[in-house]
Amino acid sequence: MWPLDNVFYDASPYGRDGINNGSVNAGGVIMDGQDFENADKTDHIDVGKFNVSGNELTISSWVNLELGAPGDGQIFAKATGTQNPLHHYAFSTRKVGANYKLRFRIIAGGSLSVIQSAGGITPSTWYYASAVYDGSDMMVYINGVHSGSLSKSGDIIEEDTVSPYIGNNPGSDVSPFDGILE
Repeated sequence: MWPLDNVFYDASPYGRDGINNGSVNAGGVIMDGQDFENADKTDHIDVGKFNVSGNELTISSWVNLELGAPGDGQIFAKATGTQNPLHHYAFSTRKVGANYKLRFRIIAGGSLSVIQSAGGITPSTWYYASAVYDGSDMMVYINGVHSGSLSKSGDIIEEDTVSPYIGNNPGSDVSPFDGILE
């Protein structure tokens, strides 16, 4: 758990403090958040190398896309490249036609699965976005409302050589989030 109010300490007992690389403090919903810009494609918060072991994962954040945001903006991602098979897990926005959706990807049980929200999100509007994997299903929520699910089982792939990033794709800087995360 990383409060993004210009302090990037891990609020969980694990002590995985983040290192900010380019994002700037901005107004949020509860506290301040971080504004990630698409312009130089390098803004991100590196939260250090770690594994999520077992078969449960929840990623959630207040999300506010900027008008004109690119098609694939990473909210939180652990990946060794940009293609789907290289995403251990990722929660992102995705432009589909003129609309933005939420997308959740995870490698568990030896295979990659991808789910996209049924509902959309509008730029310049705050949403509480969540991706949940409970060992039997992948689910996406927008403002606490279920917006899609997919059956999935197995343990999450472990890879301790890459750091998850908040706001971008690790190591490639090709999928920056453009907007504010809290």
